[in-house]
Amino acid sequence: MCTANWDETTTGLLEFMHPGYHKAKEFYSPDYDVEKEEHIIPDFRPTLHWEPELGFEKGQAGVSFFTSDQTGDFVIRMEGIFTNGKPFFKEHMIKVK
Repeated sequence: MCTANWDETTTGLLEFMHPGYHKAKEFYSPDYDVEKEEHIIPDFRPTLHWEPELGFEKGQAGVSFFTSDQTGDFVIRMEGIFTNGKPFFKEHMIKVK
């Protein structure tokens, strides 16, 4: 629930209090390094990896994940916001054989 106050002395300005942001739940990512019975079922996940908080060091970050059993071309999409508030977006294609 948002509350808003209108200040008639400052035209064109609306102040409000936002209750906060939703904290993302953990995204399922299988660990095929540990053998489990359910791993015999084919893996056809459309989204292979989701990492809402990724740390960068010297402008670089490393990510590791298992692909699905589907072969073909996949899009890696990275988007976020720099600490200065500027948004960024990058796409890269990978081929899974």
